[in-house]
Amino acid sequence: MESRAILSLAAVSAAAFLVLAVALGHGWDPAADAGLAARMYELVEDHRWSVDVLLDLGRAAGVAFVVLVLVALVAAGRLSLAALLVVAVLGVGALEWLGKEAVRRPSLNAGDAGYSFPSGHAMAAVALAVLVVLVAGPRRRALVVGLAAAAVVGYCALIVSRGWHYPTDVIGGWLVTLAWLALLWLAAGSRLLRRESSPHTHGLLRRDRDRDRDTPR
Repeated sequence: MESRAILSLAAVSAAAFLVLAVALGHGWDPAADAGLAARMYELVEDHRWSVDVLLDLGRAAGVAFVVLVLVALVAAGRLSLAALLVVAVLGVGALEWLGKEAVRRPSLNAGDAGYSFPSGHAMAAVALAVLVVLVAGPRRRALVVGLAAAAVVGYCALIVSRGWHYPTDVIGGWLVTLAWLALLWLAAGSRLLRRESSPHTHGLLRRDRDRDRDTPR
């Protein structure tokens, strides 16, 4: 049942992304998109420095967390999961580049020569949120998922408010990342986690404390 739900998530996310990408690539430019971006920009116009600090802190914390998880996996000998994490990160970067080159949507910021769809920041935020949920494990998963989703929405709202992306760039980033990670999980992630875990393992890194106390030293 869980695999079926994840497959449905991948299919729906991929289909929605493709529809949005094709529409934007053929010149669709919804007025609400630019209008919402402009209104959000005006809201933080007097607080840009604070928003920039929050965005920088978010990026730095995200990179540090991924590196720490990768190092912890390698140190624990869970090399297959470490490799899978690297593949996931590289895949997100590759999909961002492919999406931008395929759609070629001009950046919202006139001074930026690059393309804006899909948002790489939004893709990284979703990927990081999924990693946080996996590290946290099944305990209190609903709470962790809720907090991670709120953080993603808040971070991406700041991205739009700074004039870096249209809202549809963010939505596209969410969709393509969910599709990619869901497919990767179905292809290898769930199998590797089961193979490299024990009944006393919770999440990617943590082990049951009772088991640790019972282990002879």
